[in-house]
Amino acid sequence: MVLTLCFDAISRNVEGLGYSPFVIFSVTGVTKLPSSLVIVALQDRLGRKAMASGALFLSGVFTVASGVALAILGSGIDPLLTVAFAVIGRFGVYIAYFSGSQYAAELIPTEVRGQGVAAVHVTGYAATFFSAHILYLATYWRAIPDLVLGVLSITGAVLCLMLPETLNKTLPVTLEDGESFGEGEGFWEFSCSKKKVKS
Repeated sequence: MVLTLCFDAISRNVEGLGYSPFVIFSVTGVTKLPSSLVIVALQDRLGRKAMASGALFLSGVFTVASGVALAILGSGIDPLLTVAFAVIGRFGVYIAYFSGSQYAAELIPTEVRGQGVAAVHVTGYAATFFSAHILYLATYWRAIPDLVLGVLSITGAVLCLMLPETLNKTLPVTLEDGESFGEGEGFWEFSCSKKKVKS
């Protein structure tokens, strides 16, 4: 829910950055292809957990940075700086959203995967109802949407760390497998940080 909400709201957050919203939307939209290439290049090396959590954290940091810049510097800020923060924030949320879609499907046991993925998407899209309301908060103070979305992204990144890694593991088939999947795995345990044992 958090990931889909942040993806939708950050994608729509193009007002008040000092340039035309159409230009901002187009420029930040260019990040879709590079974000997909990053996933293709790194997801099987870093793992799903590291990709989703790291990208969501990156997005959150730069979205908060945009909000802080708008709050501290106000109208005196260089618009190019806030646009750069917006581009990097959207780049991160694209990586998190696209890699998170695969990660969610891998976490759900095979026997309920169809229903589980459907439930994930329905609740995520239901959460996007709030994206317009979050963006509307800019009428009170321009920095609020960026700060709220950044904090939500960082919270989502931390919550993602609590999920088990799926890379190079036998995925759960039954509900019992799903309940025991990832037992004993640590909060900061990533597949890219494990030493490979030579046999």
